[in-house]
Amino acid sequence: MKYLLLLIIVSSCAPTYLISKGEFNEIPKGSTKVIASVKYPADSLYKVIASVLARDGWPVQSDKNAMQVSSTGKSIGSGTFMKPSVYVESTQSGSRAFFSGQWGLDGTGQVVMQAFTSTSNYGFNQIVFGKTGTSKPDVAFQKLVLLAEQLGSVEITFSK
Repeated sequence: MKYLLLLIIVSSCAPTYLISKGEFNEIPKGSTKVIASVKYPADSLYKVIASVLARDGWPVQSDKNAMQVSSTGKSIGSGTFMKPSVYVESTQSGSRAFFSGQWGLDGTGQVVMQAFTSTSNYGFNQIVFGKTGTSKPDVAFQKLVLLAEQLGSVEITFSK
């Protein structure tokens, strides 16, 4: 039992990289938004984002008038549940999308938290990149990057 606990503690401290280490290191600590700039119109970008989310299994909610696509969320692994939200706007050279969202614990994360702390946490928090790779917000932020990268011919930047 002691060895199992030690293994869980050690493995939970190892960084999780969903993107390359180089990409991970380029993200500024404290970032809350992934900004994806493309050279095509906002209407097209809006449709592509909805398609990317749906194809990846996200329950899609959209508001065309507000140019916003969001999801009620799903588990992304590592005990993490994520609710992405994407806002689209026109620019002089095309359009850009602002990916942000909230994270919380999925069923597995709830079980682990209950086992180690005897408490539960069903709330959601803003995704803020901590740059450690060991936190659930860091996993969720990397997932936002992966979603943005699926837009094709995209330039990605970050914002707080």
